[in-house]
Amino acid sequence: MWNFEQKGVIRILKEKLPVLNEDQELELIELGAEDIQKEDEGYTIISDISDLQKMKKYFDDSNIETESADIEYIAKDTNEVSEADQEKIDKLEEALDDCEDIGDYYSNLA
Repeated sequence: MWNFEQKGVIRILKEKLPVLNEDQELELIELGAEDIQKEDEGYTIISDISDLQKMKKYFDDSNIETESADIEYIAKDTNEVSEADQEKIDKLEEALDDCEDIGDYYSNLA
């Protein structure tokens, strides 16, 4: 756990928010966003735990549906792995996802 810290994480699908404009980004930063990541699936906004509800309320008030708004463990440092190792890791993650006894798991892989 020393390599992780708890953060507020909001995920929004691209279908719900195709473009996050500059004004929206600035508002999120003012509300406490520490990182805004544009991904293939949509956006991930990371904040301090204490700012999570303010940011969630911003999206609710803007009628933008969030996929999730939760507290998660985020790796302080990430590691790169080879393509062969990544394939093995993908299989392991797939097996973990299929296991009903496992709720959440966290990784420090990039």
